[in-house]
Amino acid sequence: MNVRRQSGFTMVELMVTIAIVGVVAAIAVPRAMHRSGAGVDTFARRLENELSELRIRATATGRWEQIRLDVDGFDVEEAAAPGLAEPTEWNLVRRIERSNEVETIAYDPRTVIAASGAQPSSGTGLPAEIRFSPDGSAQSATIYIGDAAGQNLIRLVVMRATGATYVLDGW
Repeated sequence: MNVRRQSGFTMVELMVTIAIVGVVAAIAVPRAMHRSGAGVDTFARRLENELSELRIRATATGRWEQIRLDVDGFDVEEAAAPGLAEPTEWNLVRRIERSNEVETIAYDPRTVIAASGAQPSSGTGLPAEIRFSPDGSAQSATIYIGDAAGQNLIRLVVMRATGATYVLDGW
């Protein structure tokens, strides 16, 4: 006698699985779409990428590179001439505007690793420049970015000796 076993899922098992996925999606999708501060994250990541790219470009080209920060965004600039001496003339490479969700951009000329709890006011220390030399080093800096509600607060820190940039949550 040959008995065949059929394997697979029953209709009830499939319906329960689809119902669970539907409930999870109904909860997750609106939260993801209306997430407060998504523009803050995007702006911070873009700034981090620009800073990292500047360090690489400075060492590759032998030119000083800098970002000039203000409350409306930042300018990416490079020295008009190569060399180790600090430049006096800069060429604008591109301008990046801040997102409408970004309310605060503040600058501290120190590298602040530990969250101090200090809440910089909008525009503190701006305009400011962060420069990368042809040897890969940079000016120490902490850039504070936040939304109007104060729910999404991000710090970008730039290390002096290496020019490395890190994104840290909270102020």
